[in-house]
Amino acid sequence: MSYVSAHMALLKWVNFQLKSTGKDEINIDIDRILNKVNNAISQKYLAFPEFTTFLYAGWSQSVAVEGAIKVNECMLVDSESYELKHYSHGKHFVSYNKPRTYNVLCHTQDLDLVQLYKGTIFEPHHHVNIMLSDLAPEVAVFEWMTMMLKYIVDGMSAVDLELEDIPVHNRIRIPHGFKY
Repeated sequence: MSYVSAHMALLKWVNFQLKSTGKDEINIDIDRILNKVNNAISQKYLAFPEFTTFLYAGWSQSVAVEGAIKVNECMLVDSESYELKHYSHGKHFVSYNKPRTYNVLCHTQDLDLVQLYKGTIFEPHHHVNIMLSDLAPEVAVFEWMTMMLKYIVDGMSAVDLELEDIPVHNRIRIPHGFKY
């Protein structure tokens, strides 16, 4: 929630700057965003208790990184995040024969890129979720975030895992309590 709120606050600040300098504002069509978010919530994603990789292009980077963190925290499965183009630099050789779930966060503008790398990364035994948005890239983050969170919910449900089932140790409960 804090990430989504921060992104919206940043968009509002950018729009204020654009408006005050006489430039065109970013179109934030709340009704269209809500429609896309509600549709994403109704989707069912392939979610297995296996190594998960979030691949991204463009604006979806921050959501992919957060998705990898959430898989670690909530599904208790190892996860990572890579730019789609960079994953093909050897990492795909490591995952060739191993079970993997890939979540590809991309925009309709990135479909040629996804097609280009699809044949070199994904194997028939891999599970692949294409999390595609056609919203303006600046606001597609809201749809990607919903898709990513719905994937986490589906994954936890698949293994019958509730948040209260996750063991939290006192020494890691507050990870940011460092003193310098």
